Amino acid sequence: MAGAGRCLSAGADIGTFSQLTDDEEVYRFITAINAAMRALEEFAKPVISAVHGFAYGGGCELTMMPGIVGSSHSAVNALVDSIPVALLVSR
Repeated sequence: MAGAGRCLSAGADIGTFSQLTDDEEVYRFITAINAAMRALEEFAKPVISAVHGFAYGGGCELTMMPGIVGSSHSAVNALVDSIPVALLVSR
C-alpha cells in the first residue's frame, strides 16, 4: 500500500466532518472507516505499507494496520488525536 504523489495520506478532509448532520451519519462514517481499517488488518495475504512524505491523523492510523511497514527518510507520522479514533472504535 502506497500513496500517490508527495505523501501516503495527509489524513481525512476534516471539513467534511461538519457536513455530518446527525448521529446516524456520524455512525455510518466511522463504521466505514473502521471496516476499511479492519479489512487491511485481516487481509488473507501480507500487506506492506510504504510510507513516504506525510502520514497524518487517519493516514498515520492507516499505516498501523498492515503487518509490515517500511518508511522512507522523508516519512513524517503524526497522530493529531490524543487517542487514535479509528483504532479505539475498532477494538
